[in-house]
Amino acid sequence: MWPRGVFSRDCQRAHWKASHKQCCVAKADRSLQHSNQSKKAASAATVTGQECSICLNPLAEASLCTFECAHVFHASCVKELRQLGVKQTCPLCRTPLPPGPEKLHEESCRRFFIVEQMVSRGRASWSALPPEAQVEYDAALAGWKAAAEQGFEMAQHNLGCLYDNGRGVPRDDDEALKWYKMAARQGHPVSQVNLGAFMREGRGVAQSDTKAVKWWQKAAAQGQGNGQVFLGNAYANGRGVAQSFAEAGGSGTERQLSKGM
Repeated sequence: MWPRGVFSRDCQRAHWKASHKQCCVAKADRSLQHSNQSKKAASAATVTGQECSICLNPLAEASLCTFECAHVFHASCVKELRQLGVKQTCPLCRTPLPPGPEKLHEESCRRFFIVEQMVSRGRASWSALPPEAQVEYDAALAGWKAAAEQGFEMAQHNLGCLYDNGRGVPRDDDEALKWYKMAARQGHPVSQVNLGAFMREGRGVAQSDTKAVKWWQKAAAQGQGNGQVFLGNAYANGRGVAQSFAEAGGSGTERQLSKGM
């Protein structure tokens, strides 16, 4: 049986003999205020040490999956439930679930591409999108945020890029850093490179060559070209690590620079 939570007494009385779950919440009893508390619930989960109701392990910021009903789980637990066929409702309150993060991300990429093409062809600019482009952009942004809140690292990375470069939104180092961190902690190599650059430059975070190098090492270990270049340069110049031309060459610096990077 699912963990006990808020339930509808009328619904329970009507269906108890049919082994209705105790945590059932009737649609009429779900308040709009409750459904709009996703972000607050996610923040509170990390502060109070809340557990994932599926695996009962503590929730971690990098792997949160927040539903429209404000219930928070591990993204990996939700992924396993989806693989088992639990795809239509929240496992706690049975609120209909949004589309999976992969579909949300794919649709958002399609919409964003439309806007990007309009900008590249001179029919719009990122600072002043025409109404039809703004509709597509807003839908893409909302979809990426929904996917990112479900723990999808590509959506988290894309949001980081938007705020990093100010494409359709005001440039915001704090927002960019937040999304890059989420994706980097899940192993997204380009976000790891970008996070390292933020730390090297001290953008939105205390400047640290040492921390920058650690993220570039993670990216380079996955074969990410820019991560190898930045790591090689760090070794060549002795920034964040002991100077070593041998390590600099081994990080792929010469190979990448020979290609004009």
